[in-house]
Parts: sequence; structure tokens; C-alpha cells
Amino acid sequence: MKKINLIWLTVLLALVSVSMALALGDQADEEIPCEFYGTITVNGDDNTFDTTTVTAYLTMSGENANYLYGINTTPPAGNYFIRISNIGSEIGFKISGVNADQEPVICESGIRTELDLTATLQSIIGSEEDMLTNLENLDVVVGGSTDLTQTYFGEQTVQFKEGEDVLVEFTFDFTGNQLNLTAITINKQDNTSETGGIEISGIDLLEGQTKTAYIDIINNKSYVCIKDEENAAISEMANDCAGDFSVACDGIETAEGYACTEEGSKLKITGLKHSAVTEYTPAEEEAEEETSTDDTTDTTTTSTGGGGGCSPYWTCEAWSECSADGTQTRECIILRTCGGPGPELVKECTPTIAPLATTAAEEQPEEVEAQPEETTISTESAAETGSVGVGMATGIFGTLKERWYVIPIFMTILGLLSVFGFRARSVKRKRKR
Repeated sequence: MKKINLIWLTVLLALVSVSMALALGDQADEEIPCEFYGTITVNGDDNTFDTTTVTAYLTMSGENANYLYGINTTPPAGNYFIRISNIGSEIGFKISGVNADQEPVICESGIRTELDLTATLQSIIGSEEDMLTNLENLDVVVGGSTDLTQTYFGEQTVQFKEGEDVLVEFTFDFTGNQLNLTAITINKQDNTSETGGIEISGIDLLEGQTKTAYIDIINNKSYVCIKDEENAAISEMANDCAGDFSVACDGIETAEGYACTEEGSKLKITGLKHSAVTEYTPAEEEAEEETSTDDTTDTTTTSTGGGGGCSPYWTCEAWSECSADGTQTRECIILRTCGGPGPELVKECTPTIAPLATTAAEEQPEEVEAQPEETTISTESAAETGSVGVGMATGIFGTLKERWYVIPIFMTILGLLSVFGFRARSVKRKRKR
């Protein structure tokens, strides 16, 4: 019995030993991720930005490594920690998309490696002086700053300005990208041009991004012509915009994504990718471009005089009514005179003379005209003749002389009254009897 128990105990111990060996063997074959950690220095400064990132990638394929755990840097520490499962692969590192100054490292199972990563991030290559342009005063503004030597991260607004005027603006993502000013060309219309225009090339925008351009209003055109292709030139554009895009400056976006609006003395064109843009008016609207003022409606007057490619432009109200002193006036909004005379603001006119008021004497029939002046005798005139009675007599005599026909009529009426009175008394007497 003891012998049988000893055999079973031996077998049991053997099974346990085999099981433990198999378990230890499986554990030995399991790969433990490798880890990398350390500090980051960008352009000699360990105070990195919020957007600074560390990326591990496979040097053989360029693809990102398989992260099990990773932490982006947080200023001011500038530290990173990454755990990777690509055991046996050669690992490279990037800081904000730019290769770090670090040789590739093999990811070994279960090994923690400290790597202090450094990189020089040059966000902008070149300066304004390196750009191809016909402008004497051109500035580059990035994120509101003119410092082109600093490091920029993430998306920033980039503007190309002539003095205070913005010529071109767009959004650029500096994460892993550099803005190369040496490859950019910006030219405006020359001094003899009768239309405003601009040509832009060399700006590499990301997929789906566009830029905005501003051109001078020289001839008050109602449209712009857009040649949206790399290295496009204003000189290559047809006068009738044939083969290019005609866009009305009404602020409405076209099917191609372009839009044009008027902003002060500029036309703002959005939705551009490469582009040359110039003022333009379709042939069917050319006849309406220049109109004259009239006396009844507000009109726009465009003069094509002046020199140096400048066309005077102003908008005037209707003329006022002719005043009593023989002048008419109007008010005008003058956009530009190009050194010449502005619009006429005052002009001579012939006032309309109103008919005189009708007098009472003119309204009376001729036979009842007003009495002559001599019939009105004042006390002063009477005094001059000697007495009031004499004056009155003289006045009555003059009136009878002028109205001689009144005497016979008066006498006839008096006679008739006497006859009727006599007969009435006779009848009364007879009744008494």
C-alpha cells in the first residue's frame, strides 16, 4: 500500500513540475512594451507650448508607432512619456512634426529608455526681402506679430500687408509645416493700369483651405475676373475674361466657392487657391458703367479723366430747384478725383417768375373803375385851397362833370316822385269829402 502511494505522489509531483515549466515558458515568450521618457527642448528652450507634441514613428515605413500610452508635453516642464508595443522595431521621434535631433532607437521588450529630445523648429523660411514682388512696402504678419524668427504652432492667420492695407490673408497650420516666403510671389497692378488687380502664387495651402485677396477699386467695375491657377498673371487674362471665372461683386458665393464684396476703396475676393484677380465688367453691362446726372433722380457719375491709370469717381444727389438768385446746388460723395477737378456742385439756372397778384381795380368792370385821385380830398388839400367847403364843392363839381348823365336820371326820378305824390294827395282829399 505504501508503495502504491509513493508512486502516485511521484506522478503528481511530475505533473506539477511540467505545468510550472510550461507556465514559465509562456511567460518568458510574452513581449513587454518598451518605454521612452525624458525632456523636450525646442529652439534651445525647454519651456514648450501647449501645442508641442512628441511622436514616435517606425523608421522603416514612416508610420506612427503603436501607442499603448502617451502624454503630450505641458509647459513649463517639457516632459514626455511614451509606451510602445512595436518590439524589435527601429523607432524615430518627431517634435511637432519636425524630426528630433535623436538617432533611431530599437524598441526592446520591457526596457525603459530615457531620451532627452531636442529640435529646431523654423516656422518661417526667409523674410519679406526674399519674396518676389513689385511692392516697395510689404510686411508679413503672423498671428498679429511681425517677428518672423519665432516659432509658431498650430493654425495662425497670415497676412501680407502694404502699409495698413491687407493684400492677402489666409490660415496656415504650422504643426509640422513651414511657411516658405522665398517661394511666394505677390504683384499688384502697375501705375498705368486702368483696373485694379493682384497676382499671387507659391502659397501651399492645406486641403480645403483658401485665401482672401483685396484689390484696389480703380474703375468701379461691378465684377472681377479670376484666373485660379498656379503662376497665373494679370497680363495673361483676356479683357472679356474668356476661359476664366467671372464673379459679380454682390457678396453672393458662386458654385466654385468664390465671392466678391466691396469694402471701402477695395474689393474683397474670397475662396481663392492660387490666383490672379482683376476688375472686370461684362460687355452687356459696359454701356451702363458711365451715367450722367439728371434733375430728378440720384445718379452716379463716373469720369474717366485723370492720368496715371486713375479714374475719378463720385456719387451725387439730384440738383435742387432753381433758387431766386438763379442757382442750383447738389451734394456729392467724392471717392477720388485723381488730382483733377471734382464734380460740379453749383450751377446757374433761370428762376421761374411767379405771376403778379391781381389787383382789385383790375377785377372791376371798366364802367365802375376806381374814382380818380382828385375825388379824394384830404384835410390837407382842402387847407391848401382855402377852406374845407370850397374843397368839397370843387370835388362835387368835378364828380358831376365826370358823371353828367346822372343829372337827367335824377331829375326824371324826382319828377316821377312829384307826380305820384300829387296824385296821392288828391285821392286822399276826395275820400275825406
